[in-house]
Amino acid sequence: MTSSRCVVTHVRAKAGWLIASARDLDAQPATNHDRLKTLEWLVGDWVDESKASTVATSVRWSDDGNFLIARFELHVDALRVMNVTQRIGWDPQRKQLRSWVFDSEGGFGSGFWAATENGWIVKSSFVLPDGGSGSVTSAYERTGQDASRLTFRDRLVKGDALPGQTIVVERKATNSTPRTDN
Repeated sequence: MTSSRCVVTHVRAKAGWLIASARDLDAQPATNHDRLKTLEWLVGDWVDESKASTVATSVRWSDDGNFLIARFELHVDALRVMNVTQRIGWDPQRKQLRSWVFDSEGGFGSGFWAATENGWIVKSSFVLPDGGSGSVTSAYERTGQDASRLTFRDRLVKGDALPGQTIVVERKATNSTPRTDN
């Protein structure tokens, strides 16, 4: 994404305003923040609750505005099972959005984001704490002002295929001042 800048000088004539001169200026490349604006709707606090588990998600801008930072907390039967931190930013080499994920068990991974007509597709690969590997394709679809659907497919863990999964998350109403994290 780039923006164009130009300078145009108009002169008033009997017929109205005419262009006397026009000059293009150097294009301003989009900033990392500009490139992430299409994901700004994710900013906020989200929750997915079922009878046995809860996933609470908080998405904020980094202090410098170059990344979106998501924090996920998984609770099963009211006990915290895992925390995950995700950082989403612009990869200038691949010219696309990229995410990096780290979990509280020592696993990590990365994914590449591609816009679709209905949202975003993220193709991710990861390394498990024991050295095993996995991959998943995730689809993010905004289904309303305060709701979205995440669909996970093509899930592979240590070479074993896992079934697909869909979760619906809703934005939580908050009365607090938004915070930013690095």
